[in-house]
Amino acid sequence: MLAPRSDKVRQKYRHKEKITDGLIAKSAENTILILVTSLNIFKIKRIAFAMKKSAMIKMVLLIGGTALAATQAFADQRGAGPSWKVEGDTLRVKRGIEMTWDINIQDVENRGRPQTHGFWYRVNRWTNLGVCYVGNEMFVGTRWKPNEDRANASWRFADGSTLQTELIEETVCSVKRPAIGLDFGTWSNRWKVVGGSGRYKGVTGIAEGSGTFDELWDSIDSESASYTGSYKVQFD
Repeated sequence: MLAPRSDKVRQKYRHKEKITDGLIAKSAENTILILVTSLNIFKIKRIAFAMKKSAMIKMVLLIGGTALAATQAFADQRGAGPSWKVEGDTLRVKRGIEMTWDINIQDVENRGRPQTHGFWYRVNRWTNLGVCYVGNEMFVGTRWKPNEDRANASWRFADGSTLQTELIEETVCSVKRPAIGLDFGTWSNRWKVVGGSGRYKGVTGIAEGSGTFDELWDSIDSESASYTGSYKVQFD
């Protein structure tokens, strides 16, 4: 049988128990604090990752939207392009068998018609393409095609946009007026669209023009004709 503990011994053991309980409680508190801190860090990382992912998604959507808008803008310039009417006079300077003239149409009154600048070079060598008719077949003429024409033109529209073109070919159906020896008839030409600016930046296609002409004079040094007609553009 064990002897009963004295009061001092009992107090000593109780003090040790309190210290032990305090250490256990402190350890538990530290453990909980570590767990809470770890959990908060995990939550912060998840929030940061979510924000980063959201930002990346927004960036991808922004880039994709911009690319789609650019693609759509380019796609909008496919198919039928602008069209307009023309009229005026030409003045062609002769140098032997060669003719040159500036293309310079400044039509500020007609907002749908572009201003036109360019240069045309012609060697008077022609191919006869056979019989043609002018004025609802009232007049019989000859269709001619110049063999060595070279020309380029820049069309500038009212908003500042431009189209750059190079001549592909031209043909004329020419009828001779017996009394004065001057020609009248019809004309048609085709131009290659090689580029542009503004709303036509980067476009390609074909421009076609056609109409009538009436020769005003034909001398050794020059010739002139009035013309009317229209142009239309088809983008690739």
